[in-house]
Amino acid sequence: MASEVFVPIAAVNAYDFPPICIVTGERNVEWHQQKFQWTPQWATMLIAFIGLIGVIIAMIKRKQAKVELPYSPEAWERLRKGKWIGYGSLATMLPAAMIAGPVWMINVEPISGLIVMLGLLIAPFIILHQMVTKRGPKVTEITDTHIRLSLPNELAAVEIRNHFGGR
Repeated sequence: MASEVFVPIAAVNAYDFPPICIVTGERNVEWHQQKFQWTPQWATMLIAFIGLIGVIIAMIKRKQAKVELPYSPEAWERLRKGKWIGYGSLATMLPAAMIAGPVWMINVEPISGLIVMLGLLIAPFIILHQMVTKRGPKVTEITDTHIRLSLPNELAAVEIRNHFGGR
C-alpha cells in the first residue's frame, strides 16, 4: 500500500531528509538524484478537448523538481532494471507493431491486424508503467515550494512525515 508525504522540495536531499529507503524502509541507503515532472489533471484533460492549445497549456502548467532520494542498493537496482525492461519493451514492440500490424492486415484480415497492431502499441506502455511505478515513488503534486510523493513503503512514509512535522 502506498502512502503519501508532503515535503519541502529544498529539504529532499541527503542533509535534510531522513536516511531511510523510500521503497523498503531499510537504513542502509544510497542517495540518488531524480527528476520529477507533474502536470495538473485539468491541464492534461485539456489536451483531449482542445488539442494543440491544450498541449501548450499543459506544458506551461507543468512543474518540475530535481531531488535527492534515499534508496537501499537493492531497491535502486530494481528500479533501474525496471526502467530498462520498460524502455526495452518500447524499443522492441513499437517497431514490431508497425511491421506486424500492416502485414497482418494485408495477409489475414484488416480488423484483426488492427487489433494486433493496437495491442503491440499499448503493451509496452503498460509494461513500463508496471515496472517503474510499482518500484519507486510517484509524484502526485508539485508546488513552487513542496512536493507530494506517493511512497511504496508505509514505514518510510511515517518516519518522513514525523521528521517534517506530520504532513
